[in-house]
Amino acid sequence: MSINIATQKETQMTKPYSKLIGALMIALFATTASAKDTVQDPQPTGTSCTKDTFAITAAGLSGTPQQTLPGAIQATSCIGIYATPNNLGTYNVEAPNLGYLGNGLLNGEKNSAGVAIVSPTQFITSSQLQDLNPNTNGAIDPGWVQLGTLASNSGTMTTMSVTPTGGTAFNLSNVLSYTQTVTNSTNGGGLTGGIAGTWTLTVNPNIVNILHEKGLFQRSSFDQLAFELKAGSNWAVYDFDFTKIGGFDLTKPYTISGTFNLNDFRNPTNNADQNISLLSVWARDPVNVNEVPEPGTLAVFGAGLLSLAALRRRQRK
Repeated sequence: MSINIATQKETQMTKPYSKLIGALMIALFATTASAKDTVQDPQPTGTSCTKDTFAITAAGLSGTPQQTLPGAIQATSCIGIYATPNNLGTYNVEAPNLGYLGNGLLNGEKNSAGVAIVSPTQFITSSQLQDLNPNTNGAIDPGWVQLGTLASNSGTMTTMSVTPTGGTAFNLSNVLSYTQTVTNSTNGGGLTGGIAGTWTLTVNPNIVNILHEKGLFQRSSFDQLAFELKAGSNWAVYDFDFTKIGGFDLTKPYTISGTFNLNDFRNPTNNADQNISLLSVWARDPVNVNEVPEPGTLAVFGAGLLSLAALRRRQRK
């Protein structure tokens, strides 16, 4: 996508201002609460999340056979396990689902005490915040789009909709699907009473054309994929940062699959895994599509994850 000189100059002039606004907004959305509000903050259960809960085991360009990775790639980071708040479903995104600050759990949505449950810079730095919302100024938006939800151990995710600025709602089922299958409900992860299985995120190989025909496509990129998981009364978030994994050029539609287990969510009474009550899948676009990692673990594929960034990118006049 070409950028004219005037736009470049405007961007350079507003960059310091955007950074200042972004810093102020992050301060306002900090997860540290006053003493009277701490009861509503996420409360650790005493069990820490483990990054092997979700792993990528195969990938390939959409529409082509997937190739098995030499070794499973675990999540690059995770947060939890948390016991509160218990009503995670109330932190799902609302329209337009474009990654705006305060809209949805990973975008820093606040609880009733005015505290962000998850910091908007939990998995990114303040320099990665973006200017997405036409009703605000400055780079303040985390950019997380909620792809959909699943309320059981296995099945097909119910996809969310996005509403581009000035456009109509577009359901993501038109361009992707996510499915999970339980393959072991006895000894998942080598632990008695475990639940484990596989997952696949499938992207329509014609996603770019579909978005272009809808007037949505501006660029194609996704740099992070996150799984928000609630099982029993506890929850955690597992994030894959593709700029750290290496090998993705972040510009082509991709389909990936992997494994999951519920060993982080064990019943203290009988040590058995607890069933999933809510799984939300999220994806985030990078600040600059040129921020491509050097070939690494996934160099055999040499392509990106998804092509949906246009759904979060506000239209420029």
